[in-house]
Amino acid sequence: MENDTHIDWAEAINFHSDKKMKSLEELESIYSQPQLAQNDPIIVYCQSGIRSAHTAFVLTQLLNYKNVKNYDGFWTEWSYYSDLLFEIDHSTQTNN
Repeated sequence: MENDTHIDWAEAINFHSDKKMKSLEELESIYSQPQLAQNDPIIVYCQSGIRSAHTAFVLTQLLNYKNVKNYDGFWTEWSYYSDLLFEIDHSTQTNN
């Protein structure tokens, strides 16, 4: 089953306060939302692999997921090719 779920890396930490990692119970609740088993294949990605490395760490080292891969080239690779589709986020686009 293919499932594309967005979970921002910052959800794993107390981003607006002490920046510490959330409890294991909170992490389990956050990452159980896509309803994946610990042995399911999971590919995490972001713009360049830095934030997704944080998610890969949480999944593999704290939550014991076994089949997690960090795709470190997502937007960086995609943007090299002018013929590939993408959407413009009009809510953050500036008029320069």
